[in-house]
Amino acid sequence: MNEAIRAWLEGYNSNTLHAECMYELAMLLSEIGNKAVAYQFLTLIQDMSVPTQGVLFIHKELYRFYIKYQIVCLGHQTNHAYEGYQAAKKILFRNKNYYYRKLVLEEMSHYYNLVETDYPEDIRGLQVIAEDVLSVYPSAQVEAFAEYLATLPATKG
Repeated sequence: MNEAIRAWLEGYNSNTLHAECMYELAMLLSEIGNKAVAYQFLTLIQDMSVPTQGVLFIHKELYRFYIKYQIVCLGHQTNHAYEGYQAAKKILFRNKNYYYRKLVLEEMSHYYNLVETDYPEDIRGLQVIAEDVLSVYPSAQVEAFAEYLATLPATKG
């Protein structure tokens, strides 16, 4: 495992414009239980743009979705719930991919306390997105989230 960690770090050091090595390192650290450290590595690369140089093997969706999605997944596990919730909203409001939205909505049960204190227009936006996703991808977790949203004052009237 030490070799894998060293390889991912060396890969990043050789090209700091690419997030792939740091992402893989974060996934390895998370897998072995170092979720807080994994979260920190993800925050270092979360705002990186898709590289335009040396792009032979670029996983564009890593930059567009997966880094932020892992922040959503790890945020509530590492005392960074607010940041995880904000990452979730960024994905849900900016990414139109129904499957990606479904994955994020399935994590929202961990963020109910933040949802209910959010801006009413954002809560209503989440409700519209959840209902839209349910029309394409049935999911018990997304349905539960949509039902929860329907109980909030911001979605009434």
